[in-house]
Amino acid sequence: MEVIYVDNRSDEPIVVRTIKLVDCQNLRTRCGVHKLKARVGPKERKAVLRVPAGARPVVHFRLWIHVDP
Repeated sequence: MEVIYVDNRSDEPIVVRTIKLVDCQNLRTRCGVHKLKARVGPKERKAVLRVPAGARPVVHFRLWIHVDP
């Protein structure tokens, strides 16, 4: 299981709207856009998405995160 965390180092809360996974290898979840509405408070670190791994030991993906202030 891979966990994607977002660190908000600002003084204002943010909302994570989407996470896009690309170039996925050995994942049980789909590649593509995952819609969220995860609020991350100021100076907070929060787990926003859990990505289940496949059977092989090596997992690879890249991601883009879209947030709203």
